[in-house]
Amino acid sequence: MMEKIATSPYLNLLRNRIDITRVPFSDRGSRLLVFQIPDKSQLLLKLAERLTELQPDIDAYRHRPPFIRQLCLVDEEGQTVDFEVVTYPHALYFQARLGDFGLVFRDRHTLAFGLPPQVAAGLRFHVLPQFWEETERGGVFKAIRNLAYASNGEVFRNRIIPEESGYMVEFGVQAGSDCAIHLTIGDSVVSQPGIYEYYNSLTGEPPPTAADTFGWTAAVLIDLTIQASQKEDVE
Repeated sequence: MMEKIATSPYLNLLRNRIDITRVPFSDRGSRLLVFQIPDKSQLLLKLAERLTELQPDIDAYRHRPPFIRQLCLVDEEGQTVDFEVVTYPHALYFQARLGDFGLVFRDRHTLAFGLPPQVAAGLRFHVLPQFWEETERGGVFKAIRNLAYASNGEVFRNRIIPEESGYMVEFGVQAGSDCAIHLTIGDSVVSQPGIYEYYNSLTGEPPPTAADTFGWTAAVLIDLTIQASQKEDVE
């Protein structure tokens, strides 16, 4: 998934203007926040939700551990792949020795990691799907959010190992010419066979097997609004 020059001049002006070690990569209407760990080829994902049914405190979500941490790219042998990230408002590109990986929002609940063509690679990450705490009379365990992951590539590795109060997941696929790994996070995660492609983030054009909704990014919305206003001025 090579870095593509955006047709919008506004998006091109924002190339590498976003430092995802400080400002999260997200999408309009989504509660998923993607950060990079400083000086590491690792990502983490936080939920921008108060989840008062878990903790009633107003600012408790600010101190909640990441839902996904230690998210990294791996090769066929399961070795971590270092990367240099290129940021846009609508997409991230990870330049690595295996080729360019990409990351976009397929919808407000789903992250789509694009893999380099004809490469055996995948993801490894730690997920913390449960919340627990001690109370005056005992303790409580609750579910935070559900997670599902899938790919249209040929799966050669799929491991889930209990670790550090959560689960370590290692998922590897043999990519074809157009392959992605999807991570879907929400209250209820339903399997969607055949839906593995995402809408074009610049034109909105849906591929044949895409879901029938798309969460436009704020940058694209602003761009379209500017174009429309310019057209009205000309008329």
